[in-house]
Amino acid sequence: MSTPDLQHRDGTSASSKKSKQTDLASYKKEKTTVAYPDGKKQDYDYEHLEETYNDLKNERTQLSAELGELIKPVNERKEKLDAFVSEHMVSLTPTQMAGLQTRPKPGRRRFCRSMCRRPTSSTAANPVTWGFASRSR
Repeated sequence: MSTPDLQHRDGTSASSKKSKQTDLASYKKEKTTVAYPDGKKQDYDYEHLEETYNDLKNERTQLSAELGELIKPVNERKEKLDAFVSEHMVSLTPTQMAGLQTRPKPGRRRFCRSMCRRPTSSTAANPVTWGFASRSR
């Protein structure tokens, strides 16, 4: 194919493509200031910025893998606990389970008021008649 104006497959001329490559090369040589979250600022050209980005990306991948290894025993124990609870507490509803997991607020009785009578002067001498009032809170 010999024509006076060489056309590339994308429809641009050779001079246009060369001009774009020159613009891209000059853009890559420009310095850009990057502000880090800790307030530090640093100037980068394209190559150093890409290198730093790839290094940080690799570090994040490595840290994520380390975190996964550190959390592994905790997750295994949680699975064992969940399996134990599901085997031994089959008749409880999720609401009942949540109630067992929460502790009563300080100063509140664990039993209902009708069952927790305080001893009166006539029953004070007999601890059997106290009901649940003698139990610790």
